[in-house]
Amino acid sequence: MRAEHLVLRNKFSGKIASRNDHLKLAMTLEACRLEELKMGGGIVSLLLPRTLEQKKVVYKVSKNFAPDRVFARSGVKKINSDKLNFTKAIKDDNFWTNLAAAYGSKIGNKHGPQRITAKAFTQWLKNELKNKCGPVYKLTKISYPVLLDVSRADRWWADAISQRRKRRVKD
Repeated sequence: MRAEHLVLRNKFSGKIASRNDHLKLAMTLEACRLEELKMGGGIVSLLLPRTLEQKKVVYKVSKNFAPDRVFARSGVKKINSDKLNFTKAIKDDNFWTNLAAAYGSKIGNKHGPQRITAKAFTQWLKNELKNKCGPVYKLTKISYPVLLDVSRADRWWADAISQRRKRRVKD
C-alpha cells in the first residue's frame, strides 16, 4: 500500500503549491473542511486557526487552493537518479580517454568534419553501449555500470561532453 500525504492544489490550474505552503496550510484547510462536515474534534480541533490573522490567511488561501491527497514516492532509490555515479563517470579522464581512443580506431583515416563532432561521437557511443559483446560495453560495465542501466538521449551525452570542456577550462 502506498502512503498518501496532503498537498495544496490550485483549484483553477490543478498545479500543486510549493512545499512550504502545503506543509503549513494543507493540514489547516483539511481541518477546516472536516470541521464543516462535523467530523472535527480531538486533534483536528487543535489544527484549526485560532487568531483572526490566521483565519484571514486560511480564507485567502482557500479561495484559490484546496487540500488534496497525493501518493508519496517510494523510498527506493532509482538507478536514473544516481547523480553521484553519473558525475563520477563524467569527470573520469581515464574513462573518456579510452572511449575517445576506441572512437578514433573506429573512424580510422576517414577524417572529415562530420566524423569528429560531438554529435557523431555521442551517436557512436550510444550504439556501442547497446552492443553487449563490444569492447566499449565491457569497459563501461567495468568502470561505470550506471551508464548502461539508463538510456540517455543524445542531448544528455552532448551536455556531459560540454561539462567536461567547461571543467577543463576552469582547471
